[in-house]
Amino acid sequence: DWIERGAPADEPSQTLPGAKRGGQPAPRDPSAKRPTFERVERGSRTADAIVEVLLERHMQDDGFSATQRERARAMWADYRDEREPRVKKPEICAAAVHYAIAIITGVGGATQASIARRYGVAPKSVSTRYGDIRQTLALTPDDPRYGA
Repeated sequence: DWIERGAPADEPSQTLPGAKRGGQPAPRDPSAKRPTFERVERGSRTADAIVEVLLERHMQDDGFSATQRERARAMWADYRDEREPRVKKPEICAAAVHYAIAIITGVGGATQASIARRYGVAPKSVSTRYGDIRQTLALTPDDPRYGA
């Protein structure tokens, strides 16, 4: 697919504002930071590791116990094994698991918006992934598999 492999060299591309004519790009400011993007493949150990590191860091910062963090990792493993989710942004998955554990353990004041903000993702994305986790694992309030 063209979008995946990039434009072939012999195909003309549109000239963006600020670009030189003749298809040559305008010089970049060397001091400007360029965003980096990492593609994380489905079922990738990298994705799992990133989700687990994010859960550990943010849940510890929120005061969750070692047992609660362990149960969060177990929830992620159960969901991942059952659903084999496509993980483009591990932060969304980690935030959704974090929220699920907060709900199951009765942490007051935990909202999708506050947790999404902590992970730097959109609340809607957390809501969507949380809904899928809840349905896939048939989560219940005080779920004995994940409650502490």
